[in-house]
Amino acid sequence: MARLQSGTRIYGNAIIDTQLSIDGNTAATSNTTGALKVSGGVGVVGNIFSSGIIFGIEANLGNLVSANYLAGTLTTSNQPNITNIGTLGNVVVTNNANVGTLNATNAVISGNLVVSGNTTYVNVTTLEIKDTIIEQGGGANGATLTLDDNKDRGTILHYYDGSAKQAFMGWDNSNSEFALGSNVTVSFDDQINFSNLGNLRLDTLIGKVSGYANTVSDNAQPNITSVGTLSSLTVSGNLSTGNANLGNLAKANYFEGNGHLLTGVKTSIIENGTSNLRINGANANVTINIDGTTNIFDIGTSNTTMKGDFLPNTTETQDLGSSSKKWRDLYLAGNTIFLGNAQLQANNTTFKVANGNIEANFFKGDGSMLTNLPTGLACTFITSNVTNFTTGADLAVDATYGNAQYPGGVFTIYQLGPANLTATTQWASGSASKNQYTNFLESIINTQNIRLSLSISNANFTIQSSDTITIGGSVITGANILGLGISGSSSTITIGSELVNANVQLNATSTVTANLTTSRGVKTASSTTLTTVAPVAYNVNSIAASFPQSSVPYFSTNQSFNWNLSVTGTTQSGNLTYSTGAAQGISLTSVGATSGTSTSIDSTIGYTITTNDYTGAGLNGYGTRTIPNPVSGTVNAATIYYPLFWKITSTNTRPTFTTSDNRNSNNYATGQGATTSATETDYLWIATPTSAQRTWGYTFIGSLVTQDPDVPGVQQTIAGQVYTVYGFTNFSAATFLYTVT
Repeated sequence: MARLQSGTRIYGNAIIDTQLSIDGNTAATSNTTGALKVSGGVGVVGNIFSSGIIFGIEANLGNLVSANYLAGTLTTSNQPNITNIGTLGNVVVTNNANVGTLNATNAVISGNLVVSGNTTYVNVTTLEIKDTIIEQGGGANGATLTLDDNKDRGTILHYYDGSAKQAFMGWDNSNSEFALGSNVTVSFDDQINFSNLGNLRLDTLIGKVSGYANTVSDNAQPNITSVGTLSSLTVSGNLSTGNANLGNLAKANYFEGNGHLLTGVKTSIIENGTSNLRINGANANVTINIDGTTNIFDIGTSNTTMKGDFLPNTTETQDLGSSSKKWRDLYLAGNTIFLGNAQLQANNTTFKVANGNIEANFFKGDGSMLTNLPTGLACTFITSNVTNFTTGADLAVDATYGNAQYPGGVFTIYQLGPANLTATTQWASGSASKNQYTNFLESIINTQNIRLSLSISNANFTIQSSDTITIGGSVITGANILGLGISGSSSTITIGSELVNANVQLNATSTVTANLTTSRGVKTASSTTLTTVAPVAYNVNSIAASFPQSSVPYFSTNQSFNWNLSVTGTTQSGNLTYSTGAAQGISLTSVGATSGTSTSIDSTIGYTITTNDYTGAGLNGYGTRTIPNPVSGTVNAATIYYPLFWKITSTNTRPTFTTSDNRNSNNYATGQGATTSATETDYLWIATPTSAQRTWGYTFIGSLVTQDPDVPGVQQTIAGQVYTVYGFTNFSAATFLYTVT
């Protein structure tokens, strides 16, 4: 909290962010007394609260005055802004009373009651009206209507049936009739919209009934002797009638009678159209002739019994069924089917060709029922146990002999699972990858044998001299492949380096494929690709170095810089030095270290780090070498800054500053400063660089308040640098003082 001292003057506006506290306790008895005196007006946006009494000659309190109570008597008779008063014992109104809501225990109105509002609610349990005739729908104050207002008149009845609904009884103006509605809505212009008409239950209805009824609920209506034109008529029982004029179309499942009274029958419809004909009689017959191009005769969906032969009209011209219209089953009682000149005969369960031979690609079965076979034939029996064929599988035949019934042998067809050849390749070192060189600098190639693992499923190897193993363009075949000893269903073999071209040892990649003969034929597989890794020379890629602090105070400029070398390979030895100006070749390491820290030196100077003899082993069998060219790096100089110092004492004696006193960690700039203590007798001392005189201030309620030093600025040397020291006191709250200029 900032404190305004006696005599402090604020220029311009003052903004209070939180609270303005005035400790004076002088009572206000007039406009010239009290702890706070304001000569002009006071504008307040928020509330004014007083725990005492507010005095004034006259108060214009705007739109609203809030108080627990107002004492005294109001002298102005017209009070249009009073909208609510307490409970009155009684009230007498000599003129008209315009009342919004009137709450009364009992209200007795001896004169006429005129209600001019839009809606009147009567929330009573029982409503009794003495008047024998109730009028509604007339003009204001009982005036006679002079024109048709197109409004309906009646009573809305509210009820609940799953949801709130409205019923209506009254006069439907648009139809000029009384109407009952069981579900209605009322439009904005007092017109009733009927969703459902209501039922009317009466003991006796006297008068004429015109119009129509939706549904007559009693099914027996003996008094109805005439109806209007019917759009349709459904009769579930018999229909007794005299003559019937059935219009254009009469439909029935069937008509009884001999039809001799039918007239105007078009014979072309029966002759050429799709016609249905039912013969109603147990022994009735009908003859139907189909002429012209008609080719469909629909007899019906139930069984049809025919008497006599069923013959085509011309031999060998008509079919029984077709490729798209097939008969399902054929039941015959005879024992012979004539197919052209052949005769198929059946005797109980025996079926034979009476006058010919049976030819087929094969016959299925064990042949045990065959008779009259010629003697001396070596009969064979072929069977199979294959139910589902697997992709890639092969079929084989197993033959057994010595069966008396089948002296030619019993042959069983069975399935061999897929014969899959797999191959895995490695260098002799145990991996599919190796270095190209043991020592590149000495041209020593890392020559290795090749290990190949082979496996064949559901078969065995039967290696032939024509088989091949191809590695990176080198083909192993003939005696060389026979000499590898590949046998059985799996083998791991070693292929000597002499069997492949020398470039395989240096190729980045070498594909491996095998084409080998097995008991299931020649199989082919691709194996693991062999790879080699090229050598990489040892090198110093870069040198990086920096001081921990990029800026330092003027009185402490020495630092040790950290350095690091990025290298390819493994360093074995080397010298690293740094230089600047006249100081050249100062050693950082002589044993080939790749990181370290220098001794403490002046960090305000830049340095160059250099090596030209770092030696190490390269990668992937390259060999050992010394870097071919010098490599350098730089150390950037740190920036010097001159900070602001400060300290607090309890006396007015100007203190002597040292570099261990409180200070900023950056270069002094206008606007920097320090915070006073909350003790008025304490002194805040601030030292700024150079002998230049500064002006000071602090911020109060958002505004600058200038502050002259209580002890003027005097020059003082701090660690060899000229500073000016100022003193400030009489602050009862911690206040941040800063330079203005």
